[in-house]
Amino acid sequence: MIAKLQARLSGFAGKSISSLLVKVSGALAGYLFFMVFAKRLGPEQFGLFAFALTAANFGMLAAGFGQPLLILRDLTYALTDKDMKTGRAVLQFGLRATLLGAVFGVLGMGLFGLLAPMFGAPAQFGLYLASAGLLVALVAAELFGSLQRVVGRVVFSIAPKDLIWRVLSIAVLAGLAWLGVHLNAVEALWLTCALLAVLVLGQAVDALRRMPKGLYQGTAGAVDLDKMRKASLHFWGIAVASGLAQHLTVVAIGFRSDPATIGAFFAAFRTATLLSMPLTAASIVLGPLIARHHKEGRRDLIQKAIVEFIVLATAPTLFGLAILVIWGRGILGLFDPSYAVAYPALIVFALSFLINTLSGPCAYVMMMSGAERKYLQYSIATNLVSVVGAGIAAGFGLIWAAVVITLANAALNLLAARWSRRHAGIEATIACLWRPRSSGLGRD
Repeated sequence: MIAKLQARLSGFAGKSISSLLVKVSGALAGYLFFMVFAKRLGPEQFGLFAFALTAANFGMLAAGFGQPLLILRDLTYALTDKDMKTGRAVLQFGLRATLLGAVFGVLGMGLFGLLAPMFGAPAQFGLYLASAGLLVALVAAELFGSLQRVVGRVVFSIAPKDLIWRVLSIAVLAGLAWLGVHLNAVEALWLTCALLAVLVLGQAVDALRRMPKGLYQGTAGAVDLDKMRKASLHFWGIAVASGLAQHLTVVAIGFRSDPATIGAFFAAFRTATLLSMPLTAASIVLGPLIARHHKEGRRDLIQKAIVEFIVLATAPTLFGLAILVIWGRGILGLFDPSYAVAYPALIVFALSFLINTLSGPCAYVMMMSGAERKYLQYSIATNLVSVVGAGIAAGFGLIWAAVVITLANAALNLLAARWSRRHAGIEATIACLWRPRSSGLGRD
């Protein structure tokens, strides 16, 4: 009985559930992280800390140079073929590109620190240096998290950054406060940076140790560097377009709304994003599976995994949606009583994340199948419509801005699902539950 349970937990479902537990625990730890740091730093210093932390997180998307996804796909391809020379070349390319990205990230953050005060941002250069240090640690965490996913260590791919780092930061900060040591924003940033760096170092050593020994023997094989650079650019564009769109949407709505409406919008959207956790957790497991089975030409195994994916992700998402429908007004009221007015927008955003879940892993099917350029085109077009349309619609009410964002999101999913069906022969949406599998779907 125990052996059967262990076998099940080592499979897709077990790894997805473990990933979801880490994500949920990480979300709770993240809430406590900000609450404890806000209390210990005070309003002004916490404001500086939050500003620099946000800058580091956004800078991480740009400085990653698309390597986490490139490594996830191309290294999985090479290991599936047992082509150690190509795998070595892919790994070397990813490490070098990440190092270059980190250097550009530090230089970019330094430049930002010099120019931003001209536009009203905090004029503390030490704050930007600490943010640059944290940026480097975050970039490394993303890269080595992808390496952990390649070797099947799903929990260890996300737990160091999403959970352990936050818990350790809370514990150390509380311990310092007990000892009578009080930190300012810059010191707090360096503390979190140092803790994350130690965790990432352990994550990196563990991931590299678990790679096949043949990966470190002999010389690297010949690879199409131009193709890898283009793929990196496309993956980079996807990450930046998605992250930038979220920030620009808030800015666009700000041009048409008063501050209270902006706050209500932010609270509604952030609350609705909690519904994305089941999808994200299952996607962490599914990504390398799609890459491996695609390389093997086993479309049937991809389809089988997607059926399980849909079932696992949909149930908790529907449960979360029900909670927001019933108690959504009260949840928004925890931010501020006036934010309850954003309840209709909250439900629309929740439906948007439900659409993501019901659409399945169509984005991963495209990216792991070599169609990242096409997905980037879809992403740029729909995110542009989302940002501009939401900014215009906000003038007619918050609910209309939410509708525009949801429709743009639905369009992105429909385009990706259509491509997956027609070109990869994969039904990635909930329709896979009743559509016959491995029956000549689509065309290659």
